[in-house]
Amino acid sequence: MQLTALKRAAWAAAALLVTTATQAEISDNVVKIGVLSDMNGPASTPTGQGSVTAAQMAVDDFGGKVLDKPISVIVGDHQLKPDIGAAIARRWYDT
Repeated sequence: MQLTALKRAAWAAAALLVTTATQAEISDNVVKIGVLSDMNGPASTPTGQGSVTAAQMAVDDFGGKVLDKPISVIVGDHQLKPDIGAAIARRWYDT
């Protein structure tokens, strides 16, 4: 029973990571999709480069443009540190 609850919690955490991995914003006539993930640490295997590849594949499948504006995928490595992730996200929003 406890293992099933643990599995459910793990799946919920994974779903949360996937749903919060991207945020689209139009800036300088470019739609930017940011992927903020652990690129080299212990969580890089299930997320990391795979998240970036998935986002780029989605952009390619969509045609690479929206409203005649190109779509760009940008990447940030939060290194499993909330302060670094927050700083990257803040920089993305500010610039």
